[in-house]
Amino acid sequence: MRLTVLLLSGDDPGACIAFVPGPDVVTQGEGIEGALTAACETPVLATKEMMERGEEALTEPKGAIVGAIDVDTSVPVGTSA
Repeated sequence: MRLTVLLLSGDDPGACIAFVPGPDVVTQGEGIEGALTAACETPVLATKEMMERGEEALTEPKGAIVGAIDVDTSVPVGTSA
């Protein structure tokens, strides 16, 4: 199974946070390699727990394109600029 991982700097020096949106898990590790290692283990546990509860495991479609957007939060939702 291939999943997208978002890596962010942690609060502690050298710490790296990994967010895996497919199964909606967050973990961390020492540096990028540590975070990626933890990110490989955590979705397996989350998916196993979901399946034990009879839930469908969340996966990402193959060929997904990951992007980023800037959102203007200065205009309240439902109003025009």
